[in-house]
Amino acid sequence: MQQSIQQLAPGTVFAKDFRIERTLGVGGMGAVYEAEHVSDGQRVALKLMHPSQIADPKLRKRFAQEARVGAWIGSPHIVEVVRAGVDDTGVPWLAMELLQGQTLASRIQRFLPAQGLPHDEAWLVLSQLCRGLMAAHDKGVVHRDLKPENVFITTSARSDAPFTVKILDFGIAKRIDPKAPELNRTTAIGTPLWMAPEQNEVTEITPAADVWAVALVCFRMFTGRYYWMAANERELNLGWLYHELVTDVLPPAKERAELLGCELLLPQGFDAFFTRCIARDPKQRFASAREMTETLAKIAPPFFKPFEASTTLPPGVASVPLPGTSPELAQAVSAPTLAMAAPLPSPMP
Repeated sequence: MQQSIQQLAPGTVFAKDFRIERTLGVGGMGAVYEAEHVSDGQRVALKLMHPSQIADPKLRKRFAQEARVGAWIGSPHIVEVVRAGVDDTGVPWLAMELLQGQTLASRIQRFLPAQGLPHDEAWLVLSQLCRGLMAAHDKGVVHRDLKPENVFITTSARSDAPFTVKILDFGIAKRIDPKAPELNRTTAIGTPLWMAPEQNEVTEITPAADVWAVALVCFRMFTGRYYWMAANERELNLGWLYHELVTDVLPPAKERAELLGCELLLPQGFDAFFTRCIARDPKQRFASAREMTETLAKIAPPFFKPFEASTTLPPGVASVPLPGTSPELAQAVSAPTLAMAAPLPSPMP
């Protein structure tokens, strides 16, 4: 089983109760399958931990965390884990809601190279992203790996949007304790393109790390370009990226957008918001998603309502071409990030 866990064929019954339908993705952390829960017929995204990582207690803890964080946060914008366990061979597994749609990264790709997302759609995505992140920060949970690949746009409509946004992959999230700052230290972890400077060090982590990432996601979403010059090249040069991240002067969003030829795609008033979000000193940023969102609302259109559910969509948004049954959707749904999230009724450690 240890050798074949990543190669479960359609029709295989795993853990006595999950019939494998197809492989959604295989990566270094594990494999994700579309499966049917035999007992009740529910279709789920079944994530299995990679055999090579099972013996590492830290990696097992991260995997288990995915099964608790959603329930701890309690937000409809976090993917739901419906079951979790360990099979007879010792392989940990998570059964998550099976999402239909695509990641924000894939959605943005559809509009390149001309632009990022249409602005009405971008603000609706951002409204729900802020709700989910506020819920996490209010419970003291820092995501630490927020990026377009970990934001999922489902085909499930809401009263305030023709889709539902879910934040994925809380596997490296950290719950902070304001009364014990010595326990809130982070190691160098995250995705270089989106991680805050302090995530390259062994230092205290705060929700401000996610604020940094949100600003970079916004720049990408509105313009279709990356803020980092190194990332806009054909191949990403990590050395150049690190130099930009840690050493170079960080230009305002408008100045960078002018250099990239997309300054007209930025919302009015975005510069001041963005500059505060990417201050290298985390104490100079917005302290949390809630503080960030309160400021963002001042430059957003009226239908940006992250603190409440709106019942009126902006003109034309209902007709935005959302993911359907196209080949693009099939590819998006098969991405490993589909199943990277977590819950179960027990608090995080």
